[in-house]
Amino acid sequence: MTENEAYELYVFMEPSAYNYREDWSFYELHLKIEFRNSIVEDHPIIKRLEEELDCRYLIFTEIENELLRITELPYLDDWYDFEDCDTPTPKRFGPFSSEEMLIDFVKKFKTIPFKDDRIFKSEADYDVLDDVSWEVGDY
Repeated sequence: MTENEAYELYVFMEPSAYNYREDWSFYELHLKIEFRNSIVEDHPIIKRLEEELDCRYLIFTEIENELLRITELPYLDDWYDFEDCDTPTPKRFGPFSSEEMLIDFVKKFKTIPFKDDRIFKSEADYDVLDDVSWEVGDY
């Protein structure tokens, strides 16, 4: 294994379900870091990105084949990975050979405010959500 292979980083965007204001939900892509073949949700790069982008969450949507970072998100009560055919398709980008390259890549995404009507929001369907394993956000 070369030195670069030992440090390859990937951006992984996983379909996730989010709840807010108790009874509302939406399904989008949650940014995670893949490092040494493991997906890491709390990798230090994520905290750095949140600070540099001045955001609490790194959540993305796909509109007209373009990935956009969602801004102005409300406080999210909880979220969990959701592997269902109706959710967005997972995305993977990389490899990046340095943290700086990965951070620059993520910073270049255009943004869309959460209030934009193109981001579909619905009343939470607790019958569906009961069948999902929870991964509560702690941000």
